[in-house]
Amino acid sequence: MVTLKVKQNARYAMLLIAVVALVTAFIGGRAIIACYCMCIFLTSDVPEEQITDQLIVAGSLITARLINDVRDPAMERREYALEFLGRIRCRDAKAVLVGIVNDARESESARKCAFMALCEIDPLAASASPETSEINTVTSRDYPSNKHERTFHEALRSIVLDFLDRIGQG
Repeated sequence: MVTLKVKQNARYAMLLIAVVALVTAFIGGRAIIACYCMCIFLTSDVPEEQITDQLIVAGSLITARLINDVRDPAMERREYALEFLGRIRCRDAKAVLVGIVNDARESESARKCAFMALCEIDPLAASASPETSEINTVTSRDYPSNKHERTFHEALRSIVLDFLDRIGQG
């Protein structure tokens, strides 16, 4: 009986935190949402097409943190973060992306993701990079151009449903 009560209270507490975070976000304290989204991005076990949903919802609030974090080769879900920076055409990430592309110690997948992101942001900078000749062999099979890009509303819906599902399982 006590365990059931604790679980119910935990569900209500999580729901209250989510409501407060959403209200705070709309009032002006969007940093809470950005922090929550980054935590979920790094730790959540969701289908692959939903991995970047948290980044989509946080948007520009999270780019400075992502730019700093993608410098670390050990970052969880680094390729998704690199892809996201390219998808939003984050010009502030250009120097970091060029550095990853030109660093032979980086993994091939990280270099390819950084190169593709760089192509989205500044195609001229990508083609002028000295090490891109071997990376430029990326095929359409590796990076399909018809890949579905999730909208803000799709991402937000996914996050809310995932959150409600977690409360229901609590």
